[in-house]
Amino acid sequence: MSFRWLLLGLLLVSHGFADQQADRIAAIHVAAIGGDEALKALTSLRATGDIQIAGQTIAMTMVAQAPNHVWVETRTPGLISTQGYNGKDAPWQCVDHAQTKTVSTMDSLAANEFIADADFYDPLYEAAQRGYTLKAMESLTVGGKTYLRIHVSNANSTPFELWLDPDTYLIVRQVRMRLLPDGREVPIETRFSDFRPVGGVLMAFTISTYADHRKLHETDLASIAPNPPIEPGLFDIPSQPANQDKNSNPFALH
Repeated sequence: MSFRWLLLGLLLVSHGFADQQADRIAAIHVAAIGGDEALKALTSLRATGDIQIAGQTIAMTMVAQAPNHVWVETRTPGLISTQGYNGKDAPWQCVDHAQTKTVSTMDSLAANEFIADADFYDPLYEAAQRGYTLKAMESLTVGGKTYLRIHVSNANSTPFELWLDPDTYLIVRQVRMRLLPDGREVPIETRFSDFRPVGGVLMAFTISTYADHRKLHETDLASIAPNPPIEPGLFDIPSQPANQDKNSNPFALH
């Protein structure tokens, strides 16, 4: 046997081991946050809280439903902004400012990110059945703490890393690369903390987002209600106001 084929065999074995290791970590994680039965029973939620960004506090309400429906409303004095996705049509946004409402679909970049984030389920729950591929990565030590890492990919979204606490097997960070208009790639890091049970499933009540290691905003949730009643049509794009130009987009860059 040539050394070239021996090396190929070792690489194949190592990739297979990485898959098995990722599956093992995922199984322990699912059990740690509540188990299969609790995750299956939780099919929707309603969360309320505040977003801290640029010195402002913004009130937020989110409703999410399996498998990938989401509605988010943020409120500041004189401004209500709503975004939504019904799992099939283009994600949309609605701005109600000074009694003037404007409705539009998101641009392609924002839409792709919104759709990726709309997945209701924990990323390690039934990953293969939902089209995700898991690969174990080398552990990483940051600030004296060592984290387990899993690379997650599928055909429809940008790959990302999950960092897990080796003591609790909770997902404490997600890292995804974003391509900027100037051609640079920067890491977008989401950190999860303050885990509490919601319908038998542990969920993070504090979510902080960093871009290129700089903090952008933090969401502090006051409540998460499991399996709430959901108004029919909530996730669908609202009707366009009669006085709105059908080609207008309030989020377009001028």
